[in-house]
Amino acid sequence: MNGLKDKDFKYWKIKREICRKKPKNYKLCFFYLHMREDINIFVFELIIGIVIGFLLAQIQFQMSTQITGKVIYKEIPEIEQDIINDCSNLSLVETSICLVENVDTFYYYNYSNKDVKIEDMEFERLKEQGGVCKHYQHFYENWGKELGFLTKHVTLLNDLRHGFSVIYSNITERGKGYCILDQDKLIGCMRLG
Repeated sequence: MNGLKDKDFKYWKIKREICRKKPKNYKLCFFYLHMREDINIFVFELIIGIVIGFLLAQIQFQMSTQITGKVIYKEIPEIEQDIINDCSNLSLVETSICLVENVDTFYYYNYSNKDVKIEDMEFERLKEQGGVCKHYQHFYENWGKELGFLTKHVTLLNDLRHGFSVIYSNITERGKGYCILDQDKLIGCMRLG
Protein backbone atom coordinates (compact mmCIF):
# COMPACT_ATOMS: atom_id res chain seq x y z
CA MET A 1 0.00 0.00 0.00
CA ASN A 2 2.97 2.31 -0.55
CA GLY A 3 3.59 3.07 3.10
CA LEU A 4 -0.01 3.90 3.98
CA LYS A 5 -1.39 2.41 7.13
CA ASP A 6 -4.70 0.62 7.00
CA LYS A 7 -6.60 3.45 8.76
CA ASP A 8 -5.00 6.05 6.44
CA PHE A 9 -6.13 4.03 3.44
CA LYS A 10 -9.71 3.90 4.75
CA TYR A 11 -9.65 7.65 5.38
CA TRP A 12 -8.55 8.46 1.84
CA LYS A 13 -10.91 5.87 0.42
CA ILE A 14 -13.86 7.65 2.10
CA LYS A 15 -12.68 10.99 0.70
CA ARG A 16 -12.30 9.47 -2.74
CA GLU A 17 -15.85 8.11 -2.57
CA ILE A 18 -17.16 11.58 -1.69
CA CYS A 19 -15.30 13.07 -4.62
CA ARG A 20 -16.59 10.39 -7.04
CA LYS A 21 -20.07 11.79 -6.65
CA LYS A 22 -18.85 14.62 -8.89
CA PRO A 23 -16.83 12.79 -11.55
CA LYS A 24 -16.27 15.91 -13.69
CA ASN A 25 -14.30 17.62 -10.94
CA TYR A 26 -12.58 14.63 -9.33
CA LYS A 27 -9.14 16.30 -9.06
CA LEU A 28 -10.63 19.62 -7.99
CA CYS A 29 -12.84 17.92 -5.40
CA PHE A 30 -9.93 15.95 -3.94
CA PHE A 31 -7.81 19.14 -3.82
CA TYR A 32 -10.65 21.06 -2.16
CA LEU A 33 -11.15 18.44 0.54
CA HIS A 34 -7.44 18.38 1.24
CA MET A 35 -7.31 22.21 1.40
CA ARG A 36 -10.33 22.30 3.68
CA GLU A 37 -8.47 20.10 6.13
CA ASP A 38 -5.41 22.41 5.99
CA ILE A 39 -7.58 25.48 6.59
CA ASN A 40 -9.21 23.85 9.61
CA ILE A 41 -5.77 23.11 11.07
CA PHE A 42 -4.64 26.71 10.38
CA VAL A 43 -7.72 28.19 12.10
CA PHE A 44 -7.19 25.91 15.10
CA GLU A 45 -3.53 26.93 15.38
CA LEU A 46 -4.48 30.61 15.03
CA ILE A 47 -6.99 30.35 17.88
CA ILE A 48 -4.42 28.60 20.08
CA GLY A 49 -1.87 31.33 19.25
CA ILE A 50 -4.28 34.10 20.19
CA VAL A 51 -5.12 32.41 23.49
CA ILE A 52 -1.43 31.92 24.34
CA GLY A 53 -0.67 35.56 23.40
CA PHE A 54 -3.48 36.79 25.63
CA LEU A 55 -2.21 34.68 28.54
CA LEU A 56 1.35 35.98 28.11
CA ALA A 57 0.08 39.57 28.06
CA GLN A 58 -1.79 38.93 31.30
CA ILE A 59 1.30 37.43 32.91
CA GLN A 60 3.41 40.43 31.88
CA PHE A 61 0.79 42.83 33.24
CA GLN A 62 0.68 40.96 36.55
CA MET A 63 4.48 40.96 36.81
CA SER A 64 4.64 44.69 36.09
CA THR A 65 2.14 45.51 38.78
CA GLN A 66 3.96 43.27 41.26
CA ILE A 67 7.24 45.14 40.75
CA THR A 68 5.82 48.54 41.65
CA GLY A 69 2.63 47.53 43.42
CA LYS A 70 0.84 49.95 41.10
CA VAL A 71 -1.12 49.62 37.90
CA ILE A 72 0.84 50.66 34.82
CA TYR A 73 -1.98 52.65 33.28
CA LYS A 74 -2.02 55.91 35.17
CA GLU A 75 -3.69 59.24 34.77
CA ILE A 76 -1.66 62.08 33.31
CA PRO A 77 -0.05 63.99 36.18
CA GLU A 78 -1.40 67.53 36.57
CA ILE A 79 1.80 69.00 38.01
CA GLU A 80 5.34 67.79 38.60
CA GLN A 81 4.65 67.38 42.31
CA ASP A 82 2.18 64.60 41.44
CA ILE A 83 5.08 62.61 39.98
CA ILE A 84 7.29 63.31 43.00
CA ASN A 85 4.51 62.20 45.37
CA ASP A 86 3.82 59.08 43.32
CA CYS A 87 7.46 58.01 43.14
CA SER A 88 8.71 58.92 46.61
CA ASN A 89 9.99 56.45 49.22
CA LEU A 90 10.77 53.77 46.65
CA SER A 91 13.93 51.86 45.83
CA LEU A 92 16.13 52.92 42.92
CA VAL A 93 14.55 50.41 40.51
CA GLU A 94 10.99 51.13 41.67
CA THR A 95 11.58 54.88 41.38
CA SER A 96 12.93 54.52 37.84
CA ILE A 97 9.96 52.40 36.80
CA CYS A 98 7.57 54.87 38.40
CA LEU A 99 9.13 57.87 36.62
CA VAL A 100 8.99 56.16 33.23
CA GLU A 101 5.39 55.07 33.80
CA ASN A 102 4.40 58.65 34.62
CA VAL A 103 6.17 60.06 31.56
CA ASP A 104 4.58 57.39 29.40
CA THR A 105 1.13 58.83 30.16
CA PHE A 106 1.90 62.02 28.23
CA TYR A 107 5.02 61.18 26.18
CA TYR A 108 5.14 62.78 22.75
CA TYR A 109 8.33 63.05 20.73
CA ASN A 110 8.10 66.34 18.87
CA TYR A 111 11.13 67.08 16.71
CA SER A 112 9.84 70.57 15.90
CA ASN A 113 10.61 71.51 19.53
CA LYS A 114 14.29 70.57 19.19
CA ASP A 115 15.37 74.21 19.26
CA VAL A 116 13.52 74.99 22.50
CA LYS A 117 16.08 75.54 25.23
CA ILE A 118 15.90 73.26 28.25
CA GLU A 119 15.34 76.24 30.54
CA ASP A 120 12.35 77.34 28.45
CA MET A 121 10.63 73.96 28.47
CA GLU A 122 8.10 73.94 31.26
CA PHE A 123 6.32 70.80 32.43
CA GLU A 124 2.96 71.93 31.08
CA ARG A 125 4.48 72.65 27.67
CA LEU A 126 6.21 69.26 27.61
CA LYS A 127 2.88 67.53 28.31
CA GLU A 128 0.97 69.52 25.68
CA GLN A 129 3.54 69.95 22.89
CA GLY A 130 6.04 67.19 23.54
CA GLY A 131 9.78 67.48 23.29
CA VAL A 132 12.98 65.75 22.32
CA CYS A 133 15.38 63.60 24.32
CA LYS A 134 17.13 66.56 25.99
CA HIS A 135 13.85 67.79 27.47
CA TYR A 136 12.88 64.44 28.96
CA GLN A 137 16.47 63.98 30.12
CA HIS A 138 16.29 67.30 31.98
CA PHE A 139 13.07 66.40 33.78
CA TYR A 140 14.32 62.92 34.75
CA GLU A 141 17.39 64.50 36.30
CA ASN A 142 15.38 67.04 38.28
CA TRP A 143 12.91 64.45 39.54
CA GLY A 144 15.71 62.02 40.45
CA LYS A 145 17.48 64.69 42.50
CA GLU A 146 14.26 65.72 44.19
CA LEU A 147 13.63 62.08 45.13
CA GLY A 148 17.06 61.84 46.77
CA PHE A 149 19.09 60.16 44.05
CA LEU A 150 22.18 61.22 42.17
CA THR A 151 21.78 61.90 38.46
CA LYS A 152 23.94 62.26 35.40
CA HIS A 153 23.10 63.13 31.83
CA VAL A 154 24.80 61.41 28.96
CA THR A 155 24.91 63.05 25.55
CA LEU A 156 26.01 61.21 22.44
CA LEU A 157 27.28 63.59 19.82
CA ASN A 158 28.32 63.13 16.20
CA ASP A 159 25.53 61.77 14.03
CA LEU A 160 23.35 60.51 16.87
CA ARG A 161 22.85 63.77 18.80
CA HIS A 162 21.00 61.90 21.53
CA GLY A 163 20.90 62.13 25.29
CA PHE A 164 19.58 60.07 28.19
CA SER A 165 19.65 60.13 31.98
CA VAL A 166 21.32 57.94 34.53
CA ILE A 167 19.85 57.85 38.02
CA TYR A 168 22.06 56.20 40.60
CA SER A 169 22.46 55.62 44.30
CA ASN A 170 25.35 54.74 46.54
CA ILE A 171 23.08 54.07 49.51
CA THR A 172 22.62 50.35 50.08
CA GLU A 173 19.12 50.69 51.60
CA ARG A 174 17.73 52.30 48.43
CA GLY A 175 19.47 49.87 46.10
CA LYS A 176 23.08 50.61 45.30
CA GLY A 177 23.41 50.84 41.52
CA TYR A 178 22.12 52.80 38.55
CA CYS A 179 19.26 52.92 36.06
CA ILE A 180 19.23 54.34 32.52
CA LEU A 181 16.11 56.29 31.53
CA ASP A 182 15.68 57.25 27.89
CA GLN A 183 12.60 59.27 26.90
CA ASP A 184 9.66 56.95 27.63
CA LYS A 185 11.72 53.82 28.32
CA LEU A 186 13.65 52.30 31.16
CA ILE A 187 16.64 50.87 29.33
CA GLY A 188 17.82 48.90 32.33
CA CYS A 189 19.11 48.88 35.88
CA MET A 190 22.30 47.47 37.34
CA ARG A 191 22.78 46.65 41.00
CA LEU A 192 26.21 47.19 42.46
CA GLY A 193 27.72 45.71 45.57
